[in-house]
This record gives sequence, C-alpha cells and structure tokens, in this order.
Amino acid sequence: MNVVTSINEYFGKVPIAIWVIDEVSMRFLAVNNALLTMYGYSEEDFLAMTISDIVVSDSPSAGVAYFITDTGECSRHKRKNGTAFYVRILSQEVSFNDIPARLCYVLDIDNKVVEEQKNAELLLQLKYQKERIDNILLSVNDGIWSRRADNFDLIYGNSAYFQLYGLSPEGQNNGIEQLQKSVFPTDLEQVNSAIRQVLLTGEAEAEYRYLRSDGKIKTLRTKAFLKKSTDGNPDIINGITNDITLEKELFDAIRTSEHRLLATINNTKDLIWSVDTDLRITFCNKAYQDFFLKRSGIALDEGDYVLGQWHSESFITKRKSDYERALKGESFMTIVEENYDGIVMYNEISTNPVADHDGRIIGVNCIARDISRQRIQLINIRAQNEKLKQLARKKMHIVQKSLDVILGSMHQTNIAAEPGAQYGNVEVLPHNTREEIESIVREIVNVTMSIDASFPDTDEIISRL
Repeated sequence: MNVVTSINEYFGKVPIAIWVIDEVSMRFLAVNNALLTMYGYSEEDFLAMTISDIVVSDSPSAGVAYFITDTGECSRHKRKNGTAFYVRILSQEVSFNDIPARLCYVLDIDNKVVEEQKNAELLLQLKYQKERIDNILLSVNDGIWSRRADNFDLIYGNSAYFQLYGLSPEGQNNGIEQLQKSVFPTDLEQVNSAIRQVLLTGEAEAEYRYLRSDGKIKTLRTKAFLKKSTDGNPDIINGITNDITLEKELFDAIRTSEHRLLATINNTKDLIWSVDTDLRITFCNKAYQDFFLKRSGIALDEGDYVLGQWHSESFITKRKSDYERALKGESFMTIVEENYDGIVMYNEISTNPVADHDGRIIGVNCIARDISRQRIQLINIRAQNEKLKQLARKKMHIVQKSLDVILGSMHQTNIAAEPGAQYGNVEVLPHNTREEIESIVREIVNVTMSIDASFPDTDEIISRL
C-alpha cells in the first residue's frame, strides 16, 4: 500500500484535482489546490466535511460504497455556490498518516456529460421524427424512393412504391434494369432521357406506361431529384412516383369530348366566337372564319381584333356597346340588320359574359344565327296584313250595306211564305246586290294575289346572300 504523508508535497502544483479521504468515515483528510479551485471551498471547509456533503442527493452514485471503488463512474457533485456538475473519480488505496485511506483523482466531465445528454435528446428527437416521417411515407399513396446515383440500386422505397410497381420489398429484382424492362418500349427512351437529365441538371420528370408483373398496365409520372455528396459528386437520386392511370383516362376522355364538341361547333352554320376584355378573339369556329373571309377577304383567327374595318362605323359603335354591356355581366339577344351588296341580311346575336372560377368576367361569348329567311317572311306577312286591314276598312261600309239588303230580303221572304210551303232555288237577292258582293270578294282576292306578286321570292333572296 502506498504511504502518503503530505498531499501538497506531491500534488500541490498538479492541475488535476486530488483529495485523500478516510476509507471508513469518508472524511476528507487532504486536498490539493486544483480541487479547491474546482469546488470553491477552502481547505478548512473540506477538512471539516465528508464526501456526503458535496454529493447531490439525487445522484445515481450517492451511496458511500461507490467512492471506495475504482470504476471511474460519473457522479453529480455540488460546488460551494450550489451549482451541480458531473465528475468522474478514479481512486486507489493508500495509507495517510497510518490511516487507511483512498487517494482520489477528480475529473470535471460536466461539459462532456451535458453534451452527451443533448446528443442523446437530439438522437431521440431524430428517432421520433424519423418514425413520424416513416409513418407518413407509409400512409401516402405516392411512391417515395431513393436510389444510388452510381449504380441505381434501391436504397429506400415506401409501401406505395412497391404497390405501384407490383414489386416485393424483399425481392431481388428491384434494380433499375428490371424496371426498364417493364416500361413500354415506346416510352423507354423518355425514361432513359430523364435518367441522363437528372444526373446532368439535378432534376427530371418522365411520364410512361408500365406493365406490372400481375399484368396490369399503369401510367406513371415520376419526378426525380439529385443529391450530391460533400465532394460535389452525384450521391443519391430521390424521387416520387404518382399513379396517373385514371387521370390519363379522364384526360383522354375529355380530349375526345373536346374534339367531338369542336367538330360539332365547326360543322354548325351558326357563327360562334369569344373575345377577351380587349375584344381580341380567343375562339372562333369555321363558320365564323368562312363568313368574314367571304364578306371581307380577311381570314380572322384567334388574337385578331373582333371589330375591324370590314364593318360599317354604325355597326362597330353598336357592337362595341353590346360587348361593354356583356363585360358588365349582362346577357341579352339582339337582331342586327346589315346590307351586303344591296341585300339586306338579318342576324340574331346572343351575347353572354364569360367568367372564371372566381366569378371574375374575363370575356364575352357570342352566337350569331342567320334569320334572314324568317325575318323577310315576317315582313311580308306584316305587309299583307296591313294591306288587307286597309282594304277591309275601305270596303266595310259596302259590305255592311249589302248585308242590310240581304237581311231585308230574307225578312220579306219569311213574311210572304205560307206555312209548310216548299221553295226551290228561289233567288231572293236583288241582282245588283249580289254583283256588288262578288265584286268585293274578287277585289280582296286580287289584292292578296298582288301582295304576293309584289315581293321577291324568299328562297331567291336567301340564295343571293
């Protein structure tokens, strides 16, 4: 056993904190200067205390038995100012002035322990966050994956990833070659181009059809992003894959419907067009284009101003006013009369505002229908009716006078007739009265015929338009 008589004789200038403690009573027998600096107590304070006075009560190594071991485990002690800190104690048996004792080396490891505790807490939080992210990735329907940038070996794939591609997490065929074999041949170049692009630019996107092992065909969209290592070399490719099979089918169905609708619109004789708030054409069907090409020699198309020089000034003013009404939210219908090469033409124009998803008016939609045939027929009928009204008013008194004669003759006949007498074809009207009525009827018929003859044939007018 080593014999120590004076601690400062040997360890007074040593920077390591050292004490000598009675192995039985745990009373401090000697301390060096480094220990006084570490704890803040004076030498007299230490020599009046036992080790229990400096141990924090909740320290896991507060038991006295700990301090007579050589394990070097850590413990929490307290300084004179009350602050607690972690220490590690290494000890050996010695004899101090013939007293069985222990020579202890005290190491301040508070910073290290605190850092380790912080690191442990961070690791716990990271573990918790990783579990949360894993749970989120497992619950999403999109395939999340990571591959090595050098050989494209799979590093990670969530459950949705394996479901999308019809693969097993434990399978051996998860390499990039296996995936490429299942891509439709016509789409393979797009996939390979995306691989080259992500390595070159750092990101890429590809849309392709994929034949799964169960025979199902999926249309997939993949976005990939490159992560470089600290030395700047390609390290990991992260990606997200979406199943857009249903979306693609709906898109194709909508596109087919649009084509059919456009074909219907282009085959109608009605003029259909839309303009924006600047009165620039955003859409026009074939009938609209053909109409203006025939009338003005100008082929209108999207982006052209809707009111060009081919219109009269009065027409432009009127239609501009109509567009302004529609842009304020009003829907209405107007009949426009125009003269083309001496031929009057009538169009019924339906004008309606066009709004976006937020209800903001972004343009006007118009449908023009040629109603010249109906309009001309209506005008002819009105003219006929008016002439017939004038004739009826003019001849009314003559008809009334003739009716009076008829009624008078019938009355005289009834008076002269004997009860039960039979009459044949008895002429009861004066001859001149009958001629007057016949003359009036012929005149009405002649007037009607002359009205029809005075108007040009409607079909002929329409064919000239």
